[in-house]
Amino acid sequence: MNLENIMPINRVFIEIVPEVSEYRGVLELAPTSQEKSNIGIVRALPEADSNPSRFSVGDKVLFNRHSGTTLKFDKFNKDAPEFRLIDEKDIFAKILD
Repeated sequence: MNLENIMPINRVFIEIVPEVSEYRGVLELAPTSQEKSNIGIVRALPEADSNPSRFSVGDKVLFNRHSGTTLKFDKFNKDAPEFRLIDEKDIFAKILD
């Protein structure tokens, strides 16, 4: 699937930034039991005519971890990026680098 072909309606399409985990100690949690990152990069927005957004494509944002719909287009590739479709009100902050 090509990301340029996705245009959300009343939602923000975010690519989740994977967390970097450091190995400290004897036990290492399985990836399925680790908490998911709540930082992402905006990849697509709804049309500006319907609802102007405070964000733009490429913005790094902090969002509610339990909001929206999680999407993974290549389920058989463990390194494939994970995406989330969320409501703009569930974005807490824009992260400035």
